[in-house]
Parts: sequence; C-alpha cells; structure tokens
Amino acid sequence: MRQSYYPWIPGGITHGGVGAYDLKEIPAAVGGTGQALSAGMEINMGGGDVVDSLLASGISFEDNPDFNCGKGCYRNKRGIVQAEAVVMVARGMVKQMGLVTILEKTPNPIRVAAAVLQTDQIGIGGPDARRFADRMGIPRCRNRDLLTPRSTAIWRECRRRQRQGQDPEPKGSDTAGGGFIAQNFSIGGFNTTGGLNFKEPGRIGDCGQGSTGVYVEWYGVAIASGDGEAIVLATLCKDAIVRLGQMRDNPMEVARWAIFSHLSENAGRMASGGIIILTAHGKVGYATNQQMPVAYQIADGPIVKGMVSGTILEEF
Repeated sequence: MRQSYYPWIPGGITHGGVGAYDLKEIPAAVGGTGQALSAGMEINMGGGDVVDSLLASGISFEDNPDFNCGKGCYRNKRGIVQAEAVVMVARGMVKQMGLVTILEKTPNPIRVAAAVLQTDQIGIGGPDARRFADRMGIPRCRNRDLLTPRSTAIWRECRRRQRQGQDPEPKGSDTAGGGFIAQNFSIGGFNTTGGLNFKEPGRIGDCGQGSTGVYVEWYGVAIASGDGEAIVLATLCKDAIVRLGQMRDNPMEVARWAIFSHLSENAGRMASGGIIILTAHGKVGYATNQQMPVAYQIADGPIVKGMVSGTILEEF
C-alpha cells in the first residue's frame, strides 16, 4: 500500500479561513495565506522537523490581524477572546495530537497546542490552559492586546443587533490552518482560531475536539474551516482522510465530497465549510461552499495562491 505513494514529495498547503470576503479584503487574505505557507516551507525545505514548520506557519497567521486567530481573534458575547488551536502529526503509523481550547490572554495559541505534544495528554482547556502555558514559558498578554479595529467593529455590530432583539448574525472569516509533508517522512497539520464571533463564553469548536478539523495519516493530511459544530458532527477531516485512502490519487474529488455531500448530510442542515488536502506524493485538493484563501507549494516548485470558490482557485 505504501509503495503507491512513492516517491515521497515534501510540500505544504495553507488556508486563511472560510468566509464571505469583500473584494477589498481578498488581496490581504490571499497574501497573508501565502506568507504563512512560506514561513512553514522555509523550514520544511531546509530539512526541519514538521512541528517546527507547523509552528512557523501558525505563528505567521496569528501575528497577522487580518485573520481570526492570535492577534486577530474574534470575541465572545462578554467581549473576551477565548482561542483554540490544534496540532496533529504522523511519523509513519505513530500519531500525536496536541490541542488547547478556551484559552485566554495568549497571542500565540499554536505554541500552547504544540507544547501539549510534549506531554502524555492530548488536550487542555480553560484557566488551566493558561497556567500550563505559563509553566512552559509561553508569553501571555492582556485581553485588550488582542482586540483589533476589525474584530471590534464586528463584535459591536453583533451586540447592537442583539440589544434590538435581532439575530446577531455573526460574520467574518473562520479558522486558519495548514499542513506540511516533511522530508523525513512525517506529516502534520494545524488549525488556530478565535472561534465563532459573538459566541457563548466557554464554547468549544472543532479545534478543541480532536480529529474533526484536522486529521493526518501517513499518506496525507486534511484541514477544515467553517461551521465548527457541523464539522464536529461530520467528523469531517477524519472521514475525508479515510476516503482519501480509498481514492488515493484524487484528493480534489475527496474535498468535493467532504464539503458538498458529507458535511451537510451529517449536520442535518446547510453549513458553511471548506477543506484543504495534501497527499504524501504531492497532490492537493480543496473545496468550499463559500470563499477560502488557499496557498500551496510542492517541493521547490512555485507557490500557488488565490481565492477558492467551490473547487476553483482564482490566482492572485
């Protein structure tokens, strides 16, 4: 079975989150998604460990206020940022996962998720997650340090609508993430997010629930973004990777099936979502029922980046 995936081809793929993007937002979203890819690929093609590639890419997203993670996180109903992140790695058949949820006062949640890999736990959440981060020497900040004009404007509009008895209609882009195939025959994926804008305090999304929003096998990685509750109900990325094992050379068809069939069927409703897939032999798949900035690079080839609608990537 493994021989069908050789030669092993290193590469990377990133997404900047599912959403409805204004035309003026697209260049920054696509550019930032490409920058996050480049940050990870610089380490990846230099022979670095896959976890270091995931960290570099995740930190690039989190330090960019244009994305719903790290310093650009959306707020809950109380105005507090509660972030979550997940990292999953496969080294041959051996898998590791580290996740953090309901994490406050942390500019780089991906660092905390990666630190969990160093323990015999899979996940940690709430106030103890911040205490764990302190013990691991991961910097903290104030809640107000994580508030941007963009996230504040969206939150205030939701609060105004709620006070008027209207549906808050939370809007904005969702989880950002990516995956890398390393030269040392290891594969990894990550997601990092502030979660749903104007969410209930303490809400846990797909990043905080294991293999639903990121999943890795020795032959590929899948990373999702969108309606976290629906992604959990569909066990979206785990099921996509299982299907990839049956349709080994067609990750694009697997992505199409995951979003336009499997997601809504299992959620019992129309749900926003997007998925990216990268195989160990250098093939990519992507699909979304909204819009999603995507970037990918196979080995030392050119970076391809653009905005995906459906299964079409329009390069920018």
